[in-house]
Amino acid sequence: MKKYGHLIKLPVFKSQKVNMSNKKIIYILVGINAVLISSIVVLRLRNTNSEPTVEEVIQSLPTGIVVPTENVATGELDIIAVSPNDGAEGVSTTPQIRITFSRSFTEKEIDFSIDPDAIYSQEIRENVLTISFWKPLAEGTLYTYSVNFPDDKQKVRLYRFVTEGELAEFLPDTRPDELIAEVEEYDRLNNTDIYITNRTPYENNIFAIRSEFDPVTPAHYYFIITSKVNDDTQVRQSVNAWLQLQGLTDDQIRELDIRYE
Repeated sequence: MKKYGHLIKLPVFKSQKVNMSNKKIIYILVGINAVLISSIVVLRLRNTNSEPTVEEVIQSLPTGIVVPTENVATGELDIIAVSPNDGAEGVSTTPQIRITFSRSFTEKEIDFSIDPDAIYSQEIRENVLTISFWKPLAEGTLYTYSVNFPDDKQKVRLYRFVTEGELAEFLPDTRPDELIAEVEEYDRLNNTDIYITNRTPYENNIFAIRSEFDPVTPAHYYFIITSKVNDDTQVRQSVNAWLQLQGLTDDQIRELDIRYE
């Protein structure tokens, strides 16, 4: 399986591709965003007693990044505009996604994926990537898509929109249990910050822990510890013990961005 070394360092399952002149048709069997939503959102919200609503899921996702042109270094490839806008609601079920980059590029320099699964064609003209769907998208559905940069493994750009129509009240987790377990184990070994994020918020009689997303490269989740006792040593020992109970090694714990209030 192919793996990218950025924030979402999850397995990317192969897609079926058919070349047609300057276009390619892709049927996403399992996209990187499917794992992203499941790993970062659904598993995290499974800790609560109620199912997540669409609005809660949208709010829990990291915000898309659009970089002002003047902030892009000469020759650097990044995204300077997207359409529909990130977080847009009521989007047509027959949209075109247009992604404008800071310079012209080739197909090998970017990797686009979307979830839920969709059949689409991809066209590159100068510095604009256009995604056209072969069939209408589902109504009232949250779609997320990502753009990865194989030449810059620390960079990933994630965006989302909701199609027009009545929103589904809940977003159930429909993945097989064995797939959930496989993703969790992969995260534990390769994406420690995501793995622990899925287990927060958590609290006991000594400390409380919550996570926040930092989009600055290298993008990652960091953890805020709130003490409940006036003993810093006890708090740190308790946090370390809890992280070990989650299956982390000492080296993995040292690599986490932990901030004490």
